[in-house]
Amino acid sequence: MRLRASYPRDVKKGTLVHELGHRLLFGVDTSRDGLDEEKVLFLFLHDVRTEVYGKEFADAQVAIESALTGVYDYAEAWKWTLGLGTKGRATQLREVSEHRGKILH
Repeated sequence: MRLRASYPRDVKKGTLVHELGHRLLFGVDTSRDGLDEEKVLFLFLHDVRTEVYGKEFADAQVAIESALTGVYDYAEAWKWTLGLGTKGRATQLREVSEHRGKILH
């Protein structure tokens, strides 16, 4: 895995956690009921970043990713995900896990 040298340190840390999350999801069928891999990742990404680096850091990473434009609408995905709340994200993640026969922790 490579990170751009021009990224600020916090963006590198946030990106690393994001990309490691994708590795965790490798082999998990994330296409279910309108969910895609990013939305499934986001079900736990903010909580992991909060646990590791704090809420301010996690919220800043959401703002950075939400500002990205191009192929994927990160802003919409983050709005949907954070709108679920902590318990809602956990419920959604459990449902994805149960329906795919692979436990995600």
